[in-house]
Amino acid sequence: MLTPSRRRIAGLVAVVVAGCSSGEPLVPKLAGELCDFDKKSTQTYFVSHITPRGALMQDDVDLDEYRAKAMDAIPSALARPKRVRYETQTRQDCYNEAGKYWYPCMVKIDIDLGAAAGVSRAVDLKEARFYAVLNCERVTQRIAADALKSRLFESANLECQIVEDKICKIPAKK
Repeated sequence: MLTPSRRRIAGLVAVVVAGCSSGEPLVPKLAGELCDFDKKSTQTYFVSHITPRGALMQDDVDLDEYRAKAMDAIPSALARPKRVRYETQTRQDCYNEAGKYWYPCMVKIDIDLGAAAGVSRAVDLKEARFYAVLNCERVTQRIAADALKSRLFESANLECQIVEDKICKIPAKK
């Protein structure tokens, strides 16, 4: 039987897979502050939130749902990669023109992770921080997999960290 936290993680994996399969350009939508609402997930920026009922959802919060629960603030967190560049080597088959033969060679690959980010909003700051890091690491892993054209790579250098967290006030309804 899955615990509520494991159900949330399983749900996030499904949300991440769905979010990463869209054909959006690799341009981060980080305009504004962490406390600006209506953020949307992109290829390099993943946003999720935990509803007041405990459900994990992609994209930003529905402010009316929080207002209906008489909540006036939402803990929020932003995570970014610990390293802006991911460098690795991959084995390829290279061709020697002079000898007319193929041979195995190692090719260095340098991947820019600077645009990757993860944002999460939750009922408490600890949970928002956890999911922001998880969202960011899912993005960095997808960027690396796309660049390497493989799902097999060392992910230790794709880790993320919290760079900002706040208790964001819910704006009054207009």
